Amino acid sequence: WMQDTLIRRLRSRMAQEPRLIWLEGISDEYLESVYAASVCLIAASRAEGFGLPLIEAARHKLPVIARDIPVFREVAGRHAYYFSDDLAHSIETWLTLHAQNQHPGSDEMPWLSWRESAERLWNLVTAVPQESLE
Repeated sequence: WMQDTLIRRLRSRMAQEPRLIWLEGISDEYLESVYAASVCLIAASRAEGFGLPLIEAARHKLPVIARDIPVFREVAGRHAYYFSDDLAHSIETWLTLHAQNQHPGSDEMPWLSWRESAERLWNLVTAVPQESLE
């Protein structure tokens, strides 16, 4: 969304680097197979609205390496490994922890389904006192 320059750079880079893969517009079934073949999820976003990729990773019991931003902390809590700036160094550190089975796991990360999230929002919206709406 509003990332035309980034998309052009990615496509250009993919032509030069065969290990860089961008899965654009894939099916849910294909995404499931990607999760099944993955070792972890790296969520490197500098800004994120909801943190859905972290929840999807937790559903698949994938460890999470996430940028240290408030929404990721809110979603994953202690169930992710956080980094601030040096992603490459953070991945190396995480790999060492992973090899020793000391990395944070997402297995126990609490998450809401879409239905539960919608119900919670509905309850919050309908609980507003009528006089505060006037």
